Amino acid sequence: MKNKKKKKKGNIIPDGIIVVDKPEGKTSTQIDNLVKKKLKVKKLGHIGTIDPFASGVLPIAIGKATKFIPYLIDKDREYIAEILLGKRTDTDDITGSVIYSIDEQELKKN
Repeated sequence: MKNKKKKKKGNIIPDGIIVVDKPEGKTSTQIDNLVKKKLKVKKLGHIGTIDPFASGVLPIAIGKATKFIPYLIDKDREYIAEILLGKRTDTDDITGSVIYSIDEQELKKN
């Protein structure tokens, strides 16, 4: 009787970088875990981090491509943002409670 070798269950995609359009409300790590599960990947990591309340491009390195993350992390990025003048929150972002506000007319005077 011959020894039958069992096939290894490997990645369903090769090593490389994929780009995910991260939705609002999810952390970068939650996206990592989702990709890991869906693609049956053991080793991956995101390149940069996006706040949970923000959406945008989240590059994810898979397999051997994770070795390139340190070389990519410090590169220039461009962000598009919307700001609200006249309000301040205790967290300095939209997730916090408003601790100070100024009327729109007062803003126009200054």
